[in-house]
Amino acid sequence: MPLSFYHGVTVSLVDTVSATTIPAAARQKITEIAIKTFGVETLETRNSDRLDFSEVAVWAIKDALEAAYLAGRADQRGAK
Repeated sequence: MPLSFYHGVTVSLVDTVSATTIPAAARQKITEIAIKTFGVETLETRNSDRLDFSEVAVWAIKDALEAAYLAGRADQRGAK
């Protein structure tokens, strides 16, 4: 089970965000953002350290988070 460490507290990411809570269209947008900003081929686990882990520059993380935020805002505006 994947774990995230935040201020010394271990949190299960599986418990935090269920795979069923994110719509397919949002998952597709997240994948597109990751491919564009991180240069990854997929967000699927491939059970290989070489394929599943990569170094990412902080500015790429910032770009990805901003893109996801803007996509969420656009989606929210479209739903109104």
